[in-house]
Amino acid sequence: MDINKIIFLDLDGVLNIINGKLSTAICKNYHFEPSLVDNLNIALEENPDLFIVMSSSWRDDMPDAIAQMKISGFKYEDRFIGNTRFDKNMESFRDEEIKDWISENKFIGDFLIIDDFIEPIINGRFVNYFNESNILEVNPMIGLSSKDIKYISSIFS
Repeated sequence: MDINKIIFLDLDGVLNIINGKLSTAICKNYHFEPSLVDNLNIALEENPDLFIVMSSSWRDDMPDAIAQMKISGFKYEDRFIGNTRFDKNMESFRDEEIKDWISENKFIGDFLIIDDFIEPIINGRFVNYFNESNILEVNPMIGLSSKDIKYISSIFS
């Protein structure tokens, strides 16, 4: 399988909203908002050659994260192709972990980082490695919106 389109996906703030009824901080069952998961489904339906690398802190237990997404209606488990390295000591940041994944996997295609907190990515040690078109900042009070889905489609069309 030739993979040349990837999203690096954060989950908190993207598929659940800050202080939402299913927010990780409030709901100890770690559910995701079904409407936001459906938006991710739409993005994947519109882009059938788009795959996912989990860059969220949930990657430490990726099978549970995917299971929780499926409970909320996620349809494309087969689109997950891996996750970025998980640094339990928090000595590296998301920008470095994404850069390392790209390098280690010799990925040369198009990618988009989807996250609700992009400050460490755009101002991190690898600021020159990414450009604005590689990053989609999701409003954590809204989550993955229909406007975000349109942006994703525009990047990968």
